[in-house]
Amino acid sequence: MAKPFFDSIDILRGFAAISVLVYHVIEHFNWSSFPTNGPLSWFRFGWMGVDIFFVISGFVITLSALNQTENSEYDFKIKFLSRRIKRIVPLYYLTSIIFIVFITPQLLFQNFLINIISHIFFFHNMLPD
Repeated sequence: MAKPFFDSIDILRGFAAISVLVYHVIEHFNWSSFPTNGPLSWFRFGWMGVDIFFVISGFVITLSALNQTENSEYDFKIKFLSRRIKRIVPLYYLTSIIFIVFITPQLLFQNFLINIISHIFFFHNMLPD
């Protein structure tokens, strides 16, 4: 089976990321003079770029997984999941450390052990605080 190529999907993913960035600039700086009609009004709804980005990422990850399962010698559970973990976890830990040290150092010692353990094992969203 021939692999489909989606060369322009990165352009759409980039547009989604830029939409979110511009939306945050508009909201953070209360940019009231930013256009509310016309094509630039999209950026006032730039939060939708997050949804677009997630849909595209899900599509690309699924496409990658399906392409790999066509190879009979490929152990899907081990190799695919380990590739995803190796790609996501280090960056997650790095950004968590940067956030704790530079953004919210005063929160570092509030429920320190619970916060650290919940973030290390990825169940921090299950805690209401």
